[in-house]
Amino acid sequence: MNKNKKADVVLISVENGFLPSYGLPSLESFLSQEGIKTEILYPVISNDSISLLVSKVRALKPKIIGIGGLFGDRFIINNIIRALGPLRKDFKIILGGLLATPIPEFVLERLNADIVVVGEGELIFPKLVKTILADQDYREISGIVYREDGNIITTAPGNYIEDLNMLLPLNYEKIPMEHFINIFKYFYKYSTRNNLFTPRTRLGVVLTARGCPYQCNFCYHYGKVRLASLPNIIAQVRELKERFNINLLTFADDLTLINKKRTLELCDALNKESFNLKYIANAHLSCFDEEMVVALKRSGFVQIGVGLESGSQDVLDKINKGTKIEQIREGLDLLKKYNISWCGGIQIGQVGETLADVKKTKDLFYPYVDELSNLSVSITTPYPGTPLYYYGLKSGLISSVDFLYQKLGDLGKLYVNFSKIPDWRIRFLRFKLVTEFDMKKLRKIKGVPLAYLLFLKLIFEKILMKFTKLRLLHYLG
Repeated sequence: MNKNKKADVVLISVENGFLPSYGLPSLESFLSQEGIKTEILYPVISNDSISLLVSKVRALKPKIIGIGGLFGDRFIINNIIRALGPLRKDFKIILGGLLATPIPEFVLERLNADIVVVGEGELIFPKLVKTILADQDYREISGIVYREDGNIITTAPGNYIEDLNMLLPLNYEKIPMEHFINIFKYFYKYSTRNNLFTPRTRLGVVLTARGCPYQCNFCYHYGKVRLASLPNIIAQVRELKERFNINLLTFADDLTLINKKRTLELCDALNKESFNLKYIANAHLSCFDEEMVVALKRSGFVQIGVGLESGSQDVLDKINKGTKIEQIREGLDLLKKYNISWCGGIQIGQVGETLADVKKTKDLFYPYVDELSNLSVSITTPYPGTPLYYYGLKSGLISSVDFLYQKLGDLGKLYVNFSKIPDWRIRFLRFKLVTEFDMKKLRKIKGVPLAYLLFLKLIFEKILMKFTKLRLLHYLG
């Protein structure tokens, strides 16, 4: 870093996953358009120690620090804020993202931030930044939570972006693109669950939508759906192809293939461009039919992400999934017929779930486990801000948000039991399902003798991946 370089705003990204979060880069584009000097730091990806991160911040001399993340990032964000303590007189710390939006007052107080932005930051954060830099009163800005005279003040709700085409192009030079493009090197070489990625994979990521029309009880990432125009999407794909020579592209939205009409239009637009890419996208199986799947196959879609959750209709209804068992069967049958891989997640431990429900889940999905399947199993987890979280508070299963703050982490662990199944059996059932699904897939691919050896290798690689993740987070202290 140039020692003479200065910035009005420093954005700190705490991500270490395999898909980039474009939230902070999007904020950087809006701030730069306003002439505000902005830098983004990626301490986890850069493998910075906490002292090195503080040194970088000190050298940039910002007036504002912006940090975004998910609930799982809370400890690393807390440690960063604590480490920046001696410099706090020089800047304000502003938090945002899906960590902050569902429970802003708690996050403000628990993480000792100055201000929390609630909602989509592109409309709120630049206005807040300009007000602070001009030393003006920001109390009337909508969409923020702050402290004043020992009280927590929440302003009026902030606006949401109605037209995604107003989002500015990202400054890719501000993003560690090679880290994310070389997906196998930095992530998948420690995981054999998804065989779509190879050492030659160069992955590009685009976001084409915000919001979700469904209201699953374990999710808080829903709201009014807004879609980018097809020319906007094509421009994003073209830039990634030309600048970074990608050969695989993922549409990282919650539901890129939100309905049949949108899917057919997207496929037609991609076909006209002849990008010669393979594509990954997420979909809701309730909208699948053969015409749609044929279009996906012809356009180069090689993998579809689907939220499966359960093989019990009663559990799906309690989740508010909006899917029927027959729709799941028909969708998976079509993907298999046209040789399209799929990624799906199921969970156990939902509200009122019984052993009979878990058996229905296994009976439904086990026959579909083969070379095309990538099936994961988690334990139902009540993230703050979700309907499941509020149900837990109301029923007394969750004592407080602070309890979840201290405990919540790995989706493979049990934190709150909403089901009618004993705790120990939920843990056992998850392990049993994971083992059975993985072993069946390995037998399909490699045959029985090699399957057991590869399964042991898989366990070792998962341990190694966890160790590597811990090493990347060594500055947590």
